[in-house]
Amino acid sequence: MSALNQTGCSIIIPVHNQWRYTTQCLTSIQRRTTIPYELIIVDNGSTDATPECLQHIEGLQIITNPTNRGWIKACNQGIEAAEGRYVLL
Repeated sequence: MSALNQTGCSIIIPVHNQWRYTTQCLTSIQRRTTIPYELIIVDNGSTDATPECLQHIEGLQIITNPTNRGWIKACNQGIEAAEGRYVLL
């Protein structure tokens, strides 16, 4: 079992367009989070720069949906992929 599984947190962030806000959120998490964590981004069919920009950020797990499946389904997808002891939506 990895250290993340024992003590870490899986942070799940559903996104749909709004790259500006997504990048601000990711930057804040990376600067201020001191515990072990994984970032899981569920892109709900974004049509702006979001899909392309996410590909250039290291350390993300990205789940891509071709259409907007909604917040609840995106959260459930992220939870299924999560490996942390705790989950933050």
